[in-house]
Amino acid sequence: MEELHLQPGEHILASIRKHWLVYVGGAIPYAVFAYLPVIVIELFARNDLLSQSGAAVYVSYENPWILFVLGIWWLFVWMAAFSDFMRYFLDVWIITNKRIIDVEQHDFFSREVTSLFLDRVEDVTMDVTGFFHTLFGFGTITAQSAGATEKITLPGIGNPKHVRDLLMEQVHKFENRPEHVIVDKKGML
Repeated sequence: MEELHLQPGEHILASIRKHWLVYVGGAIPYAVFAYLPVIVIELFARNDLLSQSGAAVYVSYENPWILFVLGIWWLFVWMAAFSDFMRYFLDVWIITNKRIIDVEQHDFFSREVTSLFLDRVEDVTMDVTGFFHTLFGFGTITAQSAGATEKITLPGIGNPKHVRDLLMEQVHKFENRPEHVIVDKKGML
């Protein structure tokens, strides 16, 4: 990842992707859309009225225009499914010892990289809602800075409790260090 430059002394603690079930749940409609024309053609082939009139030949696999339209349909379904997979695979959240980096792929040629320094994090929220989320152990983590000016949301990640604990452990390291040392005009404490 070329645009990810770590600061001196910064190292990666975790690289997190969405849970695999998030992609599988999103891929089911593409499988249905891919099979839908086959069902429609079969329904036309079994229609007695169309078979008796001879119109069933026009809506069958023997018609080259039907094969052409079917090929175009499958091409668009495949492109949409690949785009969904690409967004799933290229969305990544990197937790370092100094910040959270959110890399979000929007389209084929559109990527957004956001980072939130851990010393600014005030609130880390874990949300596991729903039967499948609880059963398979995935949820949403939200890290928010003071005043809610900056917020990073990590939806659909596996084992959100572990991620939340890792984030809180790193945030507490920043809280325990001495803040600013106040020096008076003479240079003494």
